[in-house]
Amino acid sequence: YTLKGSENLIDNSAIPLFKNNKIIQSIQSDKFGLSQIYVRFGTYKRINHSKIFYKLFYKNTLVRSGEINTEKMQDNLFYPIVFEPIVDSNDKIYNLELTSNSDNNNFVAVWVSDYDSYKQGEFSFNSVIQNKDINFILRYDMDLVKKKGL
Repeated sequence: YTLKGSENLIDNSAIPLFKNNKIIQSIQSDKFGLSQIYVRFGTYKRINHSKIFYKLFYKNTLVRSGEINTEKMQDNLFYPIVFEPIVDSNDKIYNLELTSNSDNNNFVAVWVSDYDSYKQGEFSFNSVIQNKDINFILRYDMDLVKKKGL
Protein backbone atom coordinates (compact mmCIF):
# COMPACT_ATOMS: atom_id res chain seq x y z
CA TYR A 1 0.00 0.00 0.00
CA THR A 2 1.28 3.45 -0.86
CA LEU A 3 0.32 6.65 0.91
CA LYS A 4 1.04 9.78 -1.00
CA GLY A 5 3.28 12.19 0.86
CA SER A 6 4.85 15.32 -0.49
CA GLU A 7 5.38 14.08 -4.01
CA ASN A 8 4.69 17.36 -5.77
CA LEU A 9 7.03 17.53 -8.75
CA ILE A 10 6.30 21.12 -9.71
CA ASP A 11 7.90 24.17 -8.04
CA ASN A 12 10.81 22.26 -6.57
CA SER A 13 14.44 22.89 -5.80
CA ALA A 14 17.31 20.63 -4.80
CA ILE A 15 19.28 20.92 -1.57
CA PRO A 16 22.80 19.43 -1.72
CA LEU A 17 23.51 16.85 0.95
CA PHE A 18 27.14 17.62 1.82
CA LYS A 19 29.06 16.01 4.66
CA ASN A 20 28.09 18.58 7.30
CA ASN A 21 24.48 19.12 6.20
CA LYS A 22 21.49 17.67 8.03
CA ILE A 23 17.98 17.45 6.62
CA ILE A 24 15.02 16.56 8.84
CA GLN A 25 11.45 16.01 7.68
CA SER A 26 8.61 15.11 10.01
CA ILE A 27 6.27 12.56 8.48
CA GLN A 28 2.86 11.41 9.65
CA SER A 29 2.15 7.70 9.22
CA ASP A 30 -1.57 7.07 8.74
CA LYS A 31 -1.34 3.27 8.52
CA PHE A 32 0.16 0.29 10.33
CA GLY A 33 3.29 -1.38 8.89
CA LEU A 34 5.41 1.57 7.69
CA SER A 35 8.29 -0.09 5.83
CA GLN A 36 9.66 2.29 3.20
CA ILE A 37 10.10 5.97 2.58
CA TYR A 38 10.81 6.89 -1.02
CA VAL A 39 12.80 10.12 -1.27
CA ARG A 40 13.49 11.97 -4.52
CA PHE A 41 17.23 12.52 -5.00
CA GLY A 42 19.20 14.36 -7.65
CA THR A 43 22.54 12.93 -8.74
CA TYR A 44 23.55 15.77 -11.08
CA LYS A 45 23.54 13.19 -13.90
CA ARG A 46 26.55 11.38 -12.51
CA ILE A 47 27.42 8.31 -10.47
CA ASN A 48 28.28 9.40 -6.95
CA HIS A 49 30.42 7.38 -4.57
CA SER A 50 29.14 8.41 -1.18
CA LYS A 51 26.73 7.23 1.48
CA ILE A 52 23.60 8.74 2.93
CA PHE A 53 22.82 7.92 6.53
CA TYR A 54 19.20 7.90 7.63
CA LYS A 55 17.68 7.86 11.07
CA LEU A 56 13.99 7.58 11.84
CA PHE A 57 12.89 8.92 15.21
CA TYR A 58 9.60 8.67 17.09
CA LYS A 59 9.33 11.13 20.00
CA ASN A 60 13.12 11.61 20.00
CA THR A 61 13.70 7.84 20.20
CA LEU A 62 15.63 6.22 17.35
CA VAL A 63 13.46 3.46 15.85
CA ARG A 64 15.25 2.72 12.55
CA SER A 65 18.57 3.66 10.97
CA GLY A 66 20.78 2.65 8.09
CA GLU A 67 22.81 3.79 5.14
CA ILE A 68 22.24 4.11 1.42
CA ASN A 69 24.90 3.73 -1.24
CA THR A 70 24.40 6.60 -3.72
CA GLU A 71 26.00 4.72 -6.64
CA LYS A 72 22.66 3.02 -7.39
CA MET A 73 20.59 6.20 -7.50
CA GLN A 74 19.17 7.54 -10.73
CA ASP A 75 18.92 11.25 -11.29
CA ASN A 76 15.69 12.93 -10.15
CA LEU A 77 13.91 9.69 -9.27
CA PHE A 78 12.46 8.46 -6.00
CA TYR A 79 14.81 6.07 -4.18
CA PRO A 80 13.51 3.68 -1.50
CA ILE A 81 14.74 3.85 2.07
CA VAL A 82 13.80 0.33 3.16
CA PHE A 83 13.71 -0.77 6.79
CA GLU A 84 12.14 -3.40 9.00
CA PRO A 85 8.41 -2.64 9.08
CA ILE A 86 7.10 -0.70 12.05
CA VAL A 87 4.00 -2.67 12.99
CA ASP A 88 2.40 0.01 15.20
CA SER A 89 3.15 3.02 12.98
CA ASN A 90 -0.50 4.11 12.66
CA ASP A 91 -1.25 7.75 13.62
CA LYS A 92 2.35 8.51 14.59
CA ILE A 93 4.66 11.32 13.58
CA TYR A 94 8.24 10.39 12.76
CA ASN A 95 11.29 12.51 12.04
CA LEU A 96 13.39 11.36 9.11
CA GLU A 97 16.97 12.62 9.39
CA LEU A 98 19.33 12.51 6.40
CA THR A 99 23.09 13.13 6.53
CA SER A 100 25.98 12.13 4.26
CA ASN A 101 29.70 11.46 4.16
CA SER A 102 30.09 13.19 0.78
CA ASP A 103 32.55 15.88 -0.15
CA ASN A 104 31.86 18.93 -2.29
CA ASN A 105 32.62 17.07 -5.54
CA ASN A 106 30.77 13.84 -4.87
CA PHE A 107 27.27 14.40 -3.48
CA VAL A 108 23.59 14.04 -4.20
CA ALA A 109 20.78 16.48 -3.54
CA VAL A 110 17.38 16.05 -1.95
CA TRP A 111 14.45 17.47 -3.88
CA VAL A 112 12.15 19.71 -1.84
CA SER A 113 9.05 21.73 -2.60
CA ASP A 114 9.46 25.48 -2.78
CA TYR A 115 6.54 25.91 -0.37
CA ASP A 116 4.94 23.99 2.49
CA SER A 117 3.32 21.26 0.36
CA TYR A 118 2.95 18.74 3.21
CA LYS A 119 0.93 20.37 5.97
CA GLN A 120 1.23 17.36 8.30
CA GLY A 121 5.01 17.75 8.57
CA GLU A 122 7.86 20.16 9.04
CA PHE A 123 11.18 20.48 7.19
CA SER A 124 14.48 21.72 8.57
CA PHE A 125 17.89 22.19 7.00
CA ASN A 126 20.84 22.42 9.39
CA SER A 127 18.43 23.02 12.30
CA VAL A 128 16.61 25.88 10.56
CA ILE A 129 12.91 25.26 9.92
CA GLN A 130 11.95 26.21 6.37
CA ASN A 131 8.70 26.53 4.45
CA LYS A 132 9.52 23.49 2.31
CA ASP A 133 9.05 19.71 2.33
CA ILE A 134 11.05 16.77 1.01
CA ASN A 135 9.55 14.99 -2.01
CA PHE A 136 8.63 11.64 -0.48
CA ILE A 137 6.19 8.74 -0.63
CA LEU A 138 5.39 6.35 2.23
CA ARG A 139 4.96 2.61 1.67
CA TYR A 140 3.47 0.03 4.02
CA ASP A 141 3.85 -3.73 4.43
CA MET A 142 0.21 -4.76 4.18
CA ASP A 143 1.00 -8.48 4.36
CA LEU A 144 2.46 -7.91 7.82
CA VAL A 145 -0.56 -5.85 8.83
CA LYS A 146 -2.90 -8.66 7.71
CA LYS A 147 -0.87 -11.27 9.63
CA LYS A 148 -1.11 -9.17 12.79
CA GLY A 149 -4.85 -8.64 12.26
CA LEU A 150 -4.62 -4.85 12.23
